[in-house]
Amino acid sequence: MSTGKYIPKVGEEFEWSYKEAVAWTRAKAICVTDKAIGYEDSKSWIVTVCKSCNFRPIPTKADVERDELVRIIEDSYSSYSGAVHIQKVGFTIPKKIKRSDVASVVDVNSCMKGYEDETLIRAVCDLLGDLVESDV
Repeated sequence: MSTGKYIPKVGEEFEWSYKEAVAWTRAKAICVTDKAIGYEDSKSWIVTVCKSCNFRPIPTKADVERDELVRIIEDSYSSYSGAVHIQKVGFTIPKKIKRSDVASVVDVNSCMKGYEDETLIRAVCDLLGDLVESDV
């Protein structure tokens, strides 16, 4: 039965903390059992962590920036300073996206199948500008 809780796989880097702890410890799983996860610490000791602890994947730069953006938006919900603050933070320019990826997102979320989708796809691609690359 799956609980939906993140559990790292063998060879995967992850972070863990005790239920009430704020600090996270970085590790790389060397074994995963039914009840615990094992990793090697900096002194070459094998440490086991009970699966009842909190686990999360190593946050990527994009994850960190997303969390920061959400925080800015939540903090400035009632004011107009959010847009200015977002511009000053200097988020990483995203990777290019293929036009077909834009089309598939529009298709999945569309309630108007047909020519309206192409208009929306074109509008999104125009908005993204140089970040869109052709599929050819």
